[in-house]
Amino acid sequence: MPMIRYRQGDMAVLSSEPCSCEKTAPFFAELSGRKNTSFKRLNAPDIPSGRILDWSYHLKLKLGLAIHEFQIVQEQFNAVKINLVTSAGYNPGQDNAAVARDFRQTFGQDFEVTVELVPTIAKTSSGKHIPIRSLVDGQTPRDLAQSVA
Repeated sequence: MPMIRYRQGDMAVLSSEPCSCEKTAPFFAELSGRKNTSFKRLNAPDIPSGRILDWSYHLKLKLGLAIHEFQIVQEQFNAVKINLVTSAGYNPGQDNAAVARDFRQTFGQDFEVTVELVPTIAKTSSGKHIPIRSLVDGQTPRDLAQSVA
């Protein structure tokens, strides 16, 4: 069974090193997410969704925030909304600011970050939870620059 399905937009980096198992077939050094969930930036490379997902785990595991569920949505090139379902012990006044600050420190100060506490995160009609979404699909920085000119 293939690891990456046909036309899913999965992004990966092939290894430039040989496999330690001595097989000669190419293999992946890194799986970095899907193209349609990567965050796009105006003057910098896209941020793979896998990297954003790693950052979200950092909130709970390293910073110890009482987050039960999350969704990170890129609404515009420089605007991100982070929806959080929190548990007891989450301090909105202090923790919302920490989440926004940490996101900007990790991914760039040019992002406007809004943190919103929500009772639930909506699921798709098939019941899936989509933790990272980009609403900037189909638009490139070049398209944006031309529309402004």
